[in-house]
Amino acid sequence: STDEDSSDSESQDEDSESQDEDSESQDEDSESSGAAGLSVTLGLLSISAIAALF
Repeated sequence: STDEDSSDSESQDEDSESQDEDSESQDEDSESSGAAGLSVTLGLLSISAIAALF
């Protein structure tokens, strides 16, 4: 029974690892969306600055 317990703990470790991978992919998604938001914000700022000059 102790052997079975050790195999169970190993499978749990694998599950936690796959969850880590999922959270990492989510981080990448949020980073890309953040970069897009920054570019849009910079674009709006540059447009408003140009408009203010005229």
